[in-house]
Amino acid sequence: MAIEKNTANQKLVVVAVDGDGNFLAGDSANITCTLSKDHGSYTALGDTNPTENTAGRYTFDLTTAETNADHLHFIPVSSTADVSVAVDNNANGATSRENFIESIITELNTDIGDTSINGSISDQVDSIKQEINSGTYGLSAINTNIITVDTVVDAVNVLLTNGTHGLAALDTELGAINTNIDNRAQSLEGRHDTNDANVLGISDEVEDSSHGLSAIKTAVDGVSGGGTTTAEDIDERLTFRFPRNGSGTTSNNRIKVNTGFDGTIAFDLSGVLEDEDTLSSVTSMTATATTGTITFSNLRLHTNKRKVLADTTAISTADTYTISVTVVTATSITAVYKGVLVAS
Repeated sequence: MAIEKNTANQKLVVVAVDGDGNFLAGDSANITCTLSKDHGSYTALGDTNPTENTAGRYTFDLTTAETNADHLHFIPVSSTADVSVAVDNNANGATSRENFIESIITELNTDIGDTSINGSISDQVDSIKQEINSGTYGLSAINTNIITVDTVVDAVNVLLTNGTHGLAALDTELGAINTNIDNRAQSLEGRHDTNDANVLGISDEVEDSSHGLSAIKTAVDGVSGGGTTTAEDIDERLTFRFPRNGSGTTSNNRIKVNTGFDGTIAFDLSGVLEDEDTLSSVTSMTATATTGTITFSNLRLHTNKRKVLADTTAISTADTYTISVTVVTATSITAVYKGVLVAS
């Protein structure tokens, strides 16, 4: 509890502790205390030695004069070796709040009428009021700045509404852009229709012209016999290929078609024939699978006599087929070559 200012019959409680941190009893005659009031010099208390209350706890009696200050600081000590003494009742610091506030009020009342500090406080308040009302950064200046801002805002509104580059002009530009976009879209739509017509025309040419697919099929249908040759082009995707200078009899690629496929497949044996050797004839072509069947017709040799071609009927069953072709070379060697066709 804090010491009351300028009040009689108050106590200062201190605690003595030995070097091991234990409360020390019986040290009253060796304990003294000095006091500083309001940060002044230290003087000894009138009560030279305290009274021991309990083991290690001692009390000094304070006079009224010793408490007459706004700030008190006590330093208790013991002449006994290795003994520490400390204040125990919050006595150090400001005296009671009521007395402290009373002293501040008294000081303020004195300062209000003190003209030695740039005039009295009343004069300073009046100066502050004047600065707020009419100073460079006061209410008057703020009001002037607000009026200026309003003027600028009005000018901006005029520009946005009626200016050459304002909202009206921007709206016109956006309208023109939208029109251009619509025109481009119509133009692209027209080009799309033209392209569709061109594609249809190309399709008709491929299907119906004298040099189209119909003419090619007619020419192929006119070729017959196992030893006959033809110069027709072959779709590489429908050709079984064998590695050059290889000795294997199974192609190194698979042919993949959709069910319903009917067309021409080929065996390109260039890689397994000797450089000077050619095919003399094709004897047969068969297909084996788990459930599906393929019928081949129009077995023939390509004009280079190194490729075998055959037409298939429509493949109706999805399955994996092993296609075998039997050929005879110009050197009278009969050989069988195989390839895998997957219909899905």
